[in-house]
Amino acid sequence: MLFSIKQGNTLPSIYIRITDDNGDPIDLSEASAKFVMRRAGSSAPTVNSDATITNAQFGELTYAWQLGDTESAGDYLAEFVVTFADGVQTFPAKGTLEVSIIPNLLNDAGDPELDDEWVYASPDDLKTMLNVTADEDTVVRANALIETIVGYPDKSRLDSRDLLLLKKAVCYQAAWILVNQDILQRTELDEFSFESLRQKYGADALIIAPLAKRCLMQLSCMRRSIGLRRAY
Repeated sequence: MLFSIKQGNTLPSIYIRITDDNGDPIDLSEASAKFVMRRAGSSAPTVNSDATITNAQFGELTYAWQLGDTESAGDYLAEFVVTFADGVQTFPAKGTLEVSIIPNLLNDAGDPELDDEWVYASPDDLKTMLNVTADEDTVVRANALIETIVGYPDKSRLDSRDLLLLKKAVCYQAAWILVNQDILQRTELDEFSFESLRQKYGADALIIAPLAKRCLMQLSCMRRSIGLRRAY
């Protein structure tokens, strides 16, 4: 289940109806619930607050967003944790809720948020995902290279899986740049030969990290047209 909300908004609330294996609603008459959410790729919750049982008989739960909950745009994973008289259970029972906080057109200063619009990953993401430390300049360079490859897709038509793949691609690219510092000075080369040795390279093999390329080829915009200026 994918839930989308604009950055800084508190409406609409997020809602779930929980059922048992037979599809029947679970009675929440004597239960309490919490809503927990964390950024994709992180282990630290950004929200861990009480949820409301809106209809106990039909297993309906709601979380009303509080100020600050949606302050940071990005992709998040969420769950409702229900405490019953005889134990605790997390819902959905299989998988998680996906929450996409979509950037607003204006930042806090009231100016168009152009600088960060296409920043898919940060140094913190790189540390969390790969346990690799890099300065901001390296990650900015990786973001710029990935942006050059995929162009400028309409973010409203990218799902949470696409954004997570782009984040992973930037992280792989940043880690690769750390051991390939001359990346901006390389020429386009698809074959190298010396005497009896001959080496052939795939497209952009000397520019793009192999694992980053694998992430990009899984993007939905690489499989169908979604208003993307494709440069790769």
